Amino acid sequence: MTRRLIGGLLGLVLFCAVALGVNALIVGGQTRQARAYDGFIVRLPHGDDLQVHENGPASAPALVLLHGFAGSLRWWDAITPALATRYHVVRIDLLGHGGSAKPAGGYSMEHQAQLVDEALGKLGVHRAVIVGHSMGGIVATALARRHRALTAGVVVIDSPPRSSASTLPFLARLAFMPLIGPATRTLATDGMVASALGSAFGEGFPNALGEAMACGVPCVATDVGDNAAIIGGCGGVVPPRDPEALAEAMSQLLALSSDERRALGLRARERIQNDYALSAMVRRYSEVYARLAPQKLYGYESFLSA
Repeated sequence: MTRRLIGGLLGLVLFCAVALGVNALIVGGQTRQARAYDGFIVRLPHGDDLQVHENGPASAPALVLLHGFAGSLRWWDAITPALATRYHVVRIDLLGHGGSAKPAGGYSMEHQAQLVDEALGKLGVHRAVIVGHSMGGIVATALARRHRALTAGVVVIDSPPRSSASTLPFLARLAFMPLIGPATRTLATDGMVASALGSAFGEGFPNALGEAMACGVPCVATDVGDNAAIIGGCGGVVPPRDPEALAEAMSQLLALSSDERRALGLRARERIQNDYALSAMVRRYSEVYARLAPQKLYGYESFLSA
């Protein structure tokens, strides 16, 4: 009985291993040419063609929108109509996403930036503000380094300062593991994806917001968590799920002169330094603890003055 049970378990493990391997070979070998379903295809060298969608007057200032990982140009659907009243909005599916080509390789951020640069050149866009969300923000900064004359400005939304600065939740990390990753992409339900990405839709104190303000970057954020308290009067705060209000706030920020944006950014930096620096946070927490249990805080006065 024991031998039969062990044999059955080994057979099950072997079957799962073979199934995972076959699935990895099938999924890993899948490539696809670009296919237009919500825009048009810009043909680029080596078949790395991109799907593009344009809105707004071609004579208006250009605004290029780059989505994040596992997104598409549809990510910007709700906000595009409001932006298109003032800007020539160019939405692009990055390589491997949406209707763009899905080759076996070539997914580095630098190569993505090169393709966006080449696509914009074919569209006749020679000067633009580049807006990137998450991974799209990394592509936007790579594009700014690559082609400074093209870049009138860069807007990053929830993008890490470097690839090592953020971590993915456990379920999301599984997607990048050998054998298991392809299986999760085949079997994962919408509910599992939503659960893994739940933290992307609101934080109490979003570090991306605090870091941007500390660097002197004027910010616009939705009124979730402590965003409104963090920004104060040093940026824009709009209601959640209100793309028109978000577009209006972004447009107002972009309409400022460079001197006005710089002054607003300096005010944002001072706010972070004055209210959210480590020394300020230590003092405020200490004051709270002192009010709650002053008799237990031995050496409190000397601690505060240190």
